[in-house]
Amino acid sequence: MKTKAAVLLVAAVFGLCGYLFLESRAKAARQAAKEVAKRAAIEAQEKAALREMVSRYSASTDWLASLPAPDEEPLFTLDLSKALVRSGGPPVLMEMDLQDLTEKEGVFTAHFTESEFDNHLFKVHAALRCSSQQAGELMKARTRERSGMLRYATVVRVEQVSRPAFKLAVGEEGDALVEIETSNLFCLKGTCVDFVPLESEVEIWSLWASGK
Repeated sequence: MKTKAAVLLVAAVFGLCGYLFLESRAKAARQAAKEVAKRAAIEAQEKAALREMVSRYSASTDWLASLPAPDEEPLFTLDLSKALVRSGGPPVLMEMDLQDLTEKEGVFTAHFTESEFDNHLFKVHAALRCSSQQAGELMKARTRERSGMLRYATVVRVEQVSRPAFKLAVGEEGDALVEIETSNLFCLKGTCVDFVPLESEVEIWSLWASGK
């Protein structure tokens, strides 16, 4: 009798453990499905916001196509100026990370950087004038739950493209050395027309290339 009871007890314990294990896996699967659905919803919202913003300002989404092919680089300042500086023309869409926000004599400037433009191997630092309202929205972005950098799809009216010509370095003897800078960094100046914060992994270039 005791043996039978022990067997039943062991069976009950194993059954309970099995149930808890399966329930745990099911719970994890449900949670994962919720996260996938949440990310999909965020991406759908961002795609809709991107399309609306681009349509509102008639922003150019294909300016990269006017640059020399990646295998024909190095890229010149003139190449980027022709693609981005459009007097009287539409602004351009860019995807960049917010690095800093400054204010001087009532003028707010948002500083963005980016180093991935499809297959092109160049970097930009963009100093863009923005309104006080835009500056406030960018400041608030730090309080949101975001992964990685503060990434934005930004409609930009570029006014100037330049390239750092020199760099200052300190030698081993403490002497200041001036050397020609040969990096692929370009500096942009202009106006931040509008922006959409990006939390998902949406690729804005492939979005317009594929028409999705």
